[in-house]
Amino acid sequence: MPRFSLPASLKGLLAAIGAILILKQIPHVLGHDTDPEGEMSFFRSDQETTFSELLGLFSDFQLGASIIGLLSLAVLVAWERWKPLKESFVPTPLVVVILGVGADLWFEHLGDPWLIKSSHFVQVPIAEDLRGLLSLLSPPAFS
Repeated sequence: MPRFSLPASLKGLLAAIGAILILKQIPHVLGHDTDPEGEMSFFRSDQETTFSELLGLFSDFQLGASIIGLLSLAVLVAWERWKPLKESFVPTPLVVVILGVGADLWFEHLGDPWLIKSSHFVQVPIAEDLRGLLSLLSPPAFS
């Protein structure tokens, strides 16, 4: 059966996009979240660039967030490479989420410097009643 091969220019484009995405996510994995939403442009509005942001990691290194981020990546990679785990019925992302929640609970008991700051948590709005829940939903804009 013939194998499909991408042109070299397309491979280069995909590799460049992958490198940009990885460079943009490194600060988040290591706990440096000056902008939780993230900016995808190279030159940011605060006069930083992607590379200067990477250098700024060393001044704002957060141990707990870094351990969870790196451990999650290790589990994702190892799970897909080890045959017994790869063939299991347990989805890898579920394992990573449970591992992250467990590690965070453990880090709370350890205290500083392991403690993960609230800026790293997803801020989900909580509705007190049905009216509050409905106010969180917005209808689609068909225009």
